Amino acid sequence: MHVPNRSDEKWQFHDEVIAQFSNFGSVPAIGFGDTNTGVPGVDEESKFFNKKEASWFSRIETAGWQEVWRERNPDAREFTWYSNHSNGFRLDQVFAPNHFADAISNIRYGWGGREAKLSDHAAIVFDVAELTGRF
Repeated sequence: MHVPNRSDEKWQFHDEVIAQFSNFGSVPAIGFGDTNTGVPGVDEESKFFNKKEASWFSRIETAGWQEVWRERNPDAREFTWYSNHSNGFRLDQVFAPNHFADAISNIRYGWGGREAKLSDHAAIVFDVAELTGRF
């Protein structure tokens, strides 16, 4: 996913993500990408995120999903995008339903393409276990 940044579209997109996550029920699914959203004081090097953005993560949890990297790294600070002022932000996440999150492993961020200018964001890299007979 790519969530628009700081516009009415962003908040509408947030609402739509919650609606879709709520509809998946017991289906194994993953949502990931550049959400242009983070937790204030945690996913930012300088103050940028607001309470509305923070509440999105709470709403995701209420829908029965988790932000997998943060769940596995509760105290870590890692940034996936840097502004022109060299301020770091973690804007990229992986979400999975609680019953499916254990199928995701080796989740990490990689900057392999930054030097080659392939992207201005770190890549999200993760493995998904084979699902045979699980669901």
